[in-house]
Amino acid sequence: MRRLHRTFGLQRPPDSRYRAESCAAVDCAAYTMGWITAVDETTNLGRRQGRYIRGSGKAYTARRMRSGLTEFLFDPGQDCWEQHYIRREVFTADQRVHTTGAFWVEDFAEHQDRLAKEIANG
Repeated sequence: MRRLHRTFGLQRPPDSRYRAESCAAVDCAAYTMGWITAVDETTNLGRRQGRYIRGSGKAYTARRMRSGLTEFLFDPGQDCWEQHYIRREVFTADQRVHTTGAFWVEDFAEHQDRLAKEIANG
């Protein structure tokens, strides 16, 4: 009979702080699919926003709408305007440390499946 007892854990080290991460690192939808920013360039604020976007160095296509709005369609694969933050977490199974929460969940599910089969087989 295999060893059935395992200890799974999630730890947030006391010294961990939130840290900024890139869109690619956090699987940001805007990074993956691109995004649209609409700006009303009939206002002072909108004109400043338009100048900022045009000078940002990001890849986009601008589309002037009848309403006076300008839609900037940004290409995928570049950081969006949002700053993403993550907190360091440590996922463990016995003495093993998993590199991501997804691997920890998979290991946990496989262990539950083994337990269920052991119980079913007596």
